[in-house]
Amino acid sequence: MFFVISGFLITWLLMREVSRSGKIHLGAFYTRRAFRILPAYSVFLVTLFFLQRITALEIPIKSWVGLLTYLTNFIETPWIAAHVWSLSVEEQFYLLWPFLFALAVARTAKLRILLALLLIPILMSPLMRVLGYLEISPTLLGSHSFLLHADALAFGCLTSVIISTFAAKIDAFLGKHRWRLGILTVVLVLVPLVLTRLFVFGIFTVPFGKSCFSGGIALALVLALRFPESRWFAWLNWRVISTVGLWSYSIYLWQQIFCTSAACYGIGLVPWWLAFLGWLAPVFVCAIVSYYGVERPFLRLKNRLSNSP
Repeated sequence: MFFVISGFLITWLLMREVSRSGKIHLGAFYTRRAFRILPAYSVFLVTLFFLQRITALEIPIKSWVGLLTYLTNFIETPWIAAHVWSLSVEEQFYLLWPFLFALAVARTAKLRILLALLLIPILMSPLMRVLGYLEISPTLLGSHSFLLHADALAFGCLTSVIISTFAAKIDAFLGKHRWRLGILTVVLVLVPLVLTRLFVFGIFTVPFGKSCFSGGIALALVLALRFPESRWFAWLNWRVISTVGLWSYSIYLWQQIFCTSAACYGIGLVPWWLAFLGWLAPVFVCAIVSYYGVERPFLRLKNRLSNSP
Protein backbone atom coordinates (compact mmCIF):
# COMPACT_ATOMS: atom_id res chain seq x y z
CA MET A 1 0.00 0.00 0.00
CA PHE A 2 2.84 2.36 0.92
CA PHE A 3 4.66 1.70 -2.34
CA VAL A 4 1.57 2.25 -4.50
CA ILE A 5 0.77 5.56 -2.80
CA SER A 6 4.41 6.64 -2.97
CA GLY A 7 4.70 5.83 -6.68
CA PHE A 8 1.50 7.76 -7.32
CA LEU A 9 2.58 10.83 -5.35
CA ILE A 10 6.09 11.10 -6.77
CA THR A 11 4.85 10.68 -10.33
CA TRP A 12 2.07 13.21 -9.73
CA LEU A 13 4.68 15.75 -8.60
CA LEU A 14 6.82 14.98 -11.65
CA MET A 15 3.84 15.30 -14.00
CA ARG A 16 2.91 18.62 -12.40
CA GLU A 17 6.46 19.91 -12.84
CA VAL A 18 6.42 18.94 -16.52
CA SER A 19 3.11 20.74 -17.05
CA ARG A 20 4.52 23.88 -15.43
CA SER A 21 8.02 24.07 -16.87
CA GLY A 22 8.10 21.49 -19.67
CA LYS A 23 10.97 19.52 -18.12
CA ILE A 24 12.24 17.87 -14.94
CA HIS A 25 14.87 19.54 -12.76
CA LEU A 26 16.51 16.48 -11.24
CA GLY A 27 18.81 18.48 -8.97
CA ALA A 28 15.85 20.28 -7.40
CA PHE A 29 13.93 17.01 -7.09
CA TYR A 30 16.72 15.24 -5.21
CA THR A 31 17.30 18.27 -3.01
CA ARG A 32 13.62 18.24 -1.99
CA ARG A 33 13.71 14.50 -1.30
CA ALA A 34 16.87 14.88 0.79
CA PHE A 35 15.26 17.59 2.94
CA ARG A 36 12.21 15.36 3.34
CA ILE A 37 13.91 12.06 4.21
CA LEU A 38 17.41 12.60 5.57
CA PRO A 39 17.02 14.85 8.67
CA ALA A 40 14.74 12.56 10.70
CA TYR A 41 16.51 9.45 9.42
CA SER A 42 19.89 10.86 10.47
CA VAL A 43 18.60 11.52 13.99
CA PHE A 44 17.25 7.96 14.10
CA LEU A 45 20.66 6.54 13.11
CA VAL A 46 22.47 8.69 15.70
CA THR A 47 20.05 7.38 18.33
CA LEU A 48 20.81 3.79 17.29
CA PHE A 49 24.52 4.53 17.61
CA PHE A 50 24.15 5.80 21.16
CA LEU A 51 21.86 2.92 22.13
CA GLN A 52 24.54 0.57 20.88
CA ARG A 53 27.09 2.36 23.06
CA ILE A 54 25.11 2.47 26.31
CA THR A 55 23.12 -0.81 26.14
CA ALA A 56 23.69 -4.41 25.10
CA LEU A 57 22.31 -3.66 21.64
CA GLU A 58 24.50 -5.03 18.85
CA ILE A 59 24.40 -3.79 15.27
CA PRO A 60 27.11 -5.38 13.06
CA ILE A 61 29.30 -3.24 10.83
CA LYS A 62 27.73 -4.90 7.78
CA SER A 63 24.30 -3.70 8.94
CA TRP A 64 25.59 -0.17 9.44
CA VAL A 65 26.81 -0.20 5.85
CA GLY A 66 23.28 -1.13 4.76
CA LEU A 67 21.72 1.55 6.96
CA LEU A 68 24.04 4.28 5.69
CA THR A 69 23.65 3.34 2.03
CA TYR A 70 19.94 2.43 1.95
CA LEU A 71 20.72 -1.18 1.15
CA THR A 72 19.01 -2.85 4.11
CA ASN A 73 16.68 -4.63 1.73
CA PHE A 74 19.73 -6.57 0.51
CA ILE A 75 21.87 -6.61 3.68
CA GLU A 76 20.65 -8.38 6.83
CA THR A 77 19.89 -5.95 9.66
CA PRO A 78 18.88 -6.51 13.31
CA TRP A 79 15.20 -6.18 14.18
CA ILE A 80 15.59 -2.69 15.66
CA ALA A 81 16.33 -1.32 12.17
CA ALA A 82 14.91 -4.08 9.97
CA HIS A 83 11.94 -1.93 9.00
CA VAL A 84 14.25 0.40 7.05
CA TRP A 85 14.13 -2.12 4.19
CA SER A 86 11.02 -0.39 2.85
CA LEU A 87 12.70 3.02 3.02
CA SER A 88 15.63 1.50 1.13
CA VAL A 89 13.27 0.31 -1.62
CA GLU A 90 11.82 3.81 -1.68
CA GLU A 91 15.24 5.44 -2.03
CA GLN A 92 16.21 3.07 -4.84
CA PHE A 93 12.97 4.04 -6.56
CA TYR A 94 13.90 7.73 -6.16
CA LEU A 95 17.23 7.12 -7.84
CA LEU A 96 15.76 5.23 -10.78
CA TRP A 97 12.31 6.55 -11.69
CA PRO A 98 12.82 10.37 -11.87
CA PHE A 99 15.86 9.82 -14.08
CA LEU A 100 13.92 7.54 -16.46
CA PHE A 101 10.95 9.90 -16.32
CA ALA A 102 13.14 12.83 -17.32
CA LEU A 103 14.54 10.86 -20.26
CA ALA A 104 11.02 9.89 -21.37
CA VAL A 105 9.55 13.41 -21.27
CA ALA A 106 12.43 14.63 -23.44
CA ARG A 107 11.09 12.42 -26.26
CA THR A 108 8.18 13.19 -28.56
CA ALA A 109 6.36 9.94 -27.74
CA LYS A 110 6.72 10.48 -24.00
CA LEU A 111 3.41 8.85 -23.00
CA ARG A 112 4.16 5.69 -24.96
CA ILE A 113 7.65 5.51 -23.45
CA LEU A 114 6.35 6.06 -19.90
CA LEU A 115 3.79 3.29 -20.30
CA ALA A 116 6.40 0.93 -21.72
CA LEU A 117 8.82 1.68 -18.88
CA LEU A 118 6.14 0.99 -16.26
CA LEU A 119 5.06 -2.22 -17.97
CA ILE A 120 8.55 -3.68 -17.43
CA PRO A 121 8.38 -3.96 -13.61
CA ILE A 122 4.71 -4.99 -13.71
CA LEU A 123 5.70 -7.98 -15.86
CA MET A 124 9.08 -8.56 -14.21
CA SER A 125 8.23 -8.63 -10.49
CA PRO A 126 5.92 -11.71 -10.61
CA LEU A 127 8.74 -13.66 -12.26
CA MET A 128 11.24 -12.38 -9.69
CA ARG A 129 8.93 -13.50 -6.87
CA VAL A 130 8.81 -17.00 -8.31
CA LEU A 131 12.62 -17.09 -8.55
CA GLY A 132 12.86 -15.77 -5.00
CA TYR A 133 10.41 -18.43 -3.77
CA LEU A 134 12.62 -21.07 -5.39
CA GLU A 135 15.56 -19.53 -3.45
CA ILE A 136 17.46 -18.66 -6.59
CA SER A 137 19.99 -15.96 -5.67
CA PRO A 138 18.68 -15.33 -2.10
CA THR A 139 20.79 -12.19 -1.62
CA LEU A 140 19.45 -10.49 -4.74
CA LEU A 141 15.93 -11.91 -4.57
CA GLY A 142 15.24 -12.02 -0.85
CA SER A 143 11.78 -11.10 0.39
CA HIS A 144 12.70 -7.40 0.67
CA SER A 145 14.39 -7.06 -2.72
CA PHE A 146 13.51 -4.04 -4.83
CA LEU A 147 12.94 -6.41 -7.74
CA LEU A 148 10.10 -8.14 -5.86
CA HIS A 149 8.27 -4.90 -5.02
CA ALA A 150 8.91 -2.79 -8.11
CA ASP A 151 5.48 -3.55 -9.56
CA ALA A 152 3.70 -1.98 -6.57
CA LEU A 153 5.58 1.27 -7.22
CA ALA A 154 4.88 0.93 -10.94
CA PHE A 155 1.13 0.54 -10.34
CA GLY A 156 1.17 3.82 -8.42
CA CYS A 157 3.20 5.55 -11.12
CA LEU A 158 0.94 4.17 -13.87
CA THR A 159 -2.18 5.37 -12.07
CA SER A 160 -0.76 8.86 -11.79
CA VAL A 161 0.27 8.99 -15.46
CA ILE A 162 -3.16 7.80 -16.64
CA ILE A 163 -5.11 10.18 -14.40
CA SER A 164 -2.92 13.13 -15.35
CA THR A 165 -3.19 12.37 -19.07
CA PHE A 166 -6.81 11.24 -19.38
CA ALA A 167 -8.47 13.09 -16.50
CA ALA A 168 -11.77 13.86 -18.27
CA LYS A 169 -12.20 10.35 -19.70
CA ILE A 170 -11.30 8.72 -16.40
CA ASP A 171 -13.75 10.94 -14.56
CA ALA A 172 -16.57 10.05 -16.97
CA PHE A 173 -15.76 6.34 -16.75
CA LEU A 174 -15.73 6.41 -12.95
CA GLY A 175 -19.07 8.19 -12.91
CA LYS A 176 -20.68 5.35 -14.85
CA HIS A 177 -18.93 2.37 -13.25
CA ARG A 178 -18.35 3.51 -9.68
CA TRP A 179 -19.89 0.50 -7.92
CA ARG A 180 -18.43 -2.08 -10.29
CA LEU A 181 -14.96 -0.65 -9.72
CA GLY A 182 -15.60 -0.59 -5.98
CA ILE A 183 -16.42 -4.30 -6.00
CA LEU A 184 -13.38 -5.03 -8.17
CA THR A 185 -11.22 -3.10 -5.70
CA VAL A 186 -12.45 -5.20 -2.77
CA VAL A 187 -11.89 -8.43 -4.71
CA LEU A 188 -8.37 -7.48 -5.80
CA VAL A 189 -7.39 -6.54 -2.24
CA LEU A 190 -9.07 -9.29 -0.24
CA VAL A 191 -8.63 -12.37 -2.43
CA PRO A 192 -4.80 -12.48 -2.35
CA LEU A 193 -4.79 -11.61 1.37
CA VAL A 194 -7.17 -14.47 2.23
CA LEU A 195 -5.48 -17.01 -0.02
CA THR A 196 -2.04 -16.10 1.33
CA ARG A 197 -3.14 -16.48 4.94
CA LEU A 198 -4.80 -19.80 4.19
CA PHE A 199 -1.60 -20.97 2.46
CA VAL A 200 -3.57 -22.17 -0.56
CA PHE A 201 -3.36 -21.62 -4.31
CA GLY A 202 0.27 -20.58 -4.07
CA ILE A 203 0.70 -21.02 -7.81
CA PHE A 204 -1.33 -17.80 -8.06
CA THR A 205 -0.46 -15.91 -4.88
CA VAL A 206 3.32 -16.24 -5.11
CA PRO A 207 3.71 -14.49 -8.47
CA PHE A 208 0.50 -12.45 -8.70
CA GLY A 209 -0.84 -11.93 -5.18
CA LYS A 210 1.03 -8.68 -4.61
CA SER A 211 0.24 -7.53 -8.13
CA CYS A 212 -3.50 -7.97 -7.54
CA PHE A 213 -3.28 -6.27 -4.16
CA SER A 214 -1.34 -3.34 -5.66
CA GLY A 215 -3.87 -3.01 -8.47
CA GLY A 216 -6.66 -2.94 -5.88
CA ILE A 217 -4.94 -0.24 -3.85
CA ALA A 218 -4.38 1.79 -7.03
CA LEU A 219 -8.10 1.54 -7.84
CA ALA A 220 -9.01 2.51 -4.27
CA LEU A 221 -6.75 5.53 -4.59
CA VAL A 222 -8.48 6.62 -7.80
CA LEU A 223 -11.92 6.20 -6.23
CA ALA A 224 -10.87 8.11 -3.11
CA LEU A 225 -9.66 11.02 -5.24
CA ARG A 226 -12.81 11.00 -7.37
CA PHE A 227 -15.32 10.52 -4.51
CA PRO A 228 -13.63 12.04 -1.42
CA GLU A 229 -16.95 12.78 0.29
CA SER A 230 -18.39 9.26 -0.01
CA ARG A 231 -18.93 7.32 3.21
CA TRP A 232 -16.16 4.93 2.16
CA PHE A 233 -13.46 7.61 2.01
CA ALA A 234 -14.74 10.61 4.01
CA TRP A 235 -12.93 9.37 7.13
CA LEU A 236 -9.62 10.01 5.37
CA ASN A 237 -10.38 13.73 5.74
CA TRP A 238 -10.89 13.54 9.51
CA ARG A 239 -8.49 15.81 11.33
CA VAL A 240 -7.10 13.03 13.51
CA ILE A 241 -6.32 10.92 10.44
CA SER A 242 -4.60 13.78 8.59
CA THR A 243 -2.61 14.65 11.72
CA VAL A 244 -1.38 11.08 12.15
CA GLY A 245 -0.55 11.20 8.45
CA LEU A 246 1.73 14.16 9.12
CA TRP A 247 3.49 12.20 11.84
CA SER A 248 3.54 8.93 9.92
CA TYR A 249 7.15 9.08 8.69
CA SER A 250 8.44 9.70 12.21
CA ILE A 251 6.13 7.01 13.61
CA TYR A 252 7.54 4.64 11.02
CA LEU A 253 11.12 5.45 12.01
CA TRP A 254 10.82 5.33 15.80
CA GLN A 255 8.40 2.45 16.33
CA GLN A 256 11.02 -0.25 16.06
CA ILE A 257 13.08 1.04 18.98
CA PHE A 258 10.18 0.36 21.34
CA CYS A 259 8.79 -2.85 19.84
CA THR A 260 12.22 -4.47 20.04
CA SER A 261 12.74 -7.17 22.67
CA ALA A 262 13.96 -5.85 26.02
CA ALA A 263 16.62 -8.58 25.98
CA CYS A 264 18.29 -6.83 23.02
CA TYR A 265 19.04 -3.94 25.39
CA GLY A 266 20.20 -6.26 28.19
CA ILE A 267 17.04 -5.58 30.23
CA GLY A 268 15.69 -8.50 32.28
CA LEU A 269 12.17 -7.54 33.31
CA VAL A 270 10.22 -6.01 30.44
CA PRO A 271 9.25 -2.39 31.30
CA TRP A 272 5.81 -1.12 30.26
CA TRP A 273 7.27 1.08 27.53
CA LEU A 274 8.74 -1.95 25.75
CA ALA A 275 5.53 -4.01 25.92
CA PHE A 276 2.45 -3.69 23.74
CA LEU A 277 0.23 -1.62 24.15
CA GLY A 278 2.49 0.40 26.40
CA TRP A 279 5.11 1.15 23.77
CA LEU A 280 2.59 3.07 21.66
CA ALA A 281 2.89 6.02 24.06
CA PRO A 282 6.66 6.60 23.69
CA VAL A 283 6.41 5.92 19.96
CA PHE A 284 3.92 8.77 19.54
CA VAL A 285 5.91 11.05 21.86
CA CYS A 286 9.09 10.46 19.86
CA ALA A 287 7.22 10.86 16.58
CA ILE A 288 5.70 14.18 17.63
CA VAL A 289 9.06 15.50 18.84
CA SER A 290 10.71 14.25 15.65
CA TYR A 291 8.10 15.83 13.39
CA TYR A 292 7.92 19.26 15.02
CA GLY A 293 11.57 19.40 16.08
CA VAL A 294 13.30 17.89 13.04
CA GLU A 295 11.01 17.25 10.08
CA ARG A 296 8.96 20.43 10.07
CA PRO A 297 11.87 22.94 10.16
CA PHE A 298 13.51 21.18 7.21
CA LEU A 299 10.20 20.96 5.37
CA ARG A 300 9.83 24.72 5.72
CA LEU A 301 13.37 25.17 4.39
CA LYS A 302 12.51 22.81 1.52
CA ASN A 303 9.43 24.86 0.68
CA ARG A 304 11.41 28.10 0.72
CA LEU A 305 13.99 26.61 -1.63
CA SER A 306 11.21 25.30 -3.91
CA ASN A 307 9.64 28.74 -4.14
CA SER A 308 12.91 30.61 -4.68
CA PRO A 309 13.76 31.71 -8.25
